[in-house]
Amino acid sequence: MGTSETKKHIKIGLQLKFIIGISIISICTAAAVILLGTHFYREAIMVRYNETAYQVAEAAAGMFTEEELKNYADLTYQYNRGQVDSTELDQIR
Repeated sequence: MGTSETKKHIKIGLQLKFIIGISIISICTAAAVILLGTHFYREAIMVRYNETAYQVAEAAAGMFTEEELKNYADLTYQYNRGQVDSTELDQIR
């Protein structure tokens, strides 16, 4: 009687270890997939952002002189930092 109960406890212990092991592997795999997906998504966003920024710069280069672009970029930077109000920015547009 004692040996069959011991075998039963060992079998249950092994099953429990197996289930816990599979659970840990599943969680680690899910975490890795999420991290990789986030990385690739961020890369895709940055590529699209750079393409858009390049297109805007290309279009602006044809519409403004280099001096006007420098002034506008400087005023935009100051506006974003709260040093200039929007009316000064609108005058250049």
